[in-house]
Amino acid sequence: MDQQEYQQSVTVRLTNHGKRTCTLKGFPGVQLVSAKGERWDLARSGSRPDPITLKPGDDIARIKFTVMPTTDPGTKSFVPQDVVMTLPDETRQITLPWEYGGAIVEQSGATHPGTFVDPIGL
Repeated sequence: MDQQEYQQSVTVRLTNHGKRTCTLKGFPGVQLVSAKGERWDLARSGSRPDPITLKPGDDIARIKFTVMPTTDPGTKSFVPQDVVMTLPDETRQITLPWEYGGAIVEQSGATHPGTFVDPIGL
């Protein structure tokens, strides 16, 4: 199975609501949470992070992660209810409802999982 054939991307836009310019660099922490409270910390991709500068009001930065949906009842799966994100160099977490529905292939122990997070980018 070519996992890229089945992958889907999820993108969350970031907006600078502050009064000062800010710079972001690195990977966000991204954790999927099931209705039962099970948590899955997504692996990081092999991409290199570059700094992103946001002026007040800018919303050009994004968090992108890739998932592998499944409808196969024989596949070990994980059904997210929420996604919890932590920006680089931050401790405050942002929780958003998982609006993409359905199960994804559970690969939390995989060496090269098909579900992963990229560095913050444009």
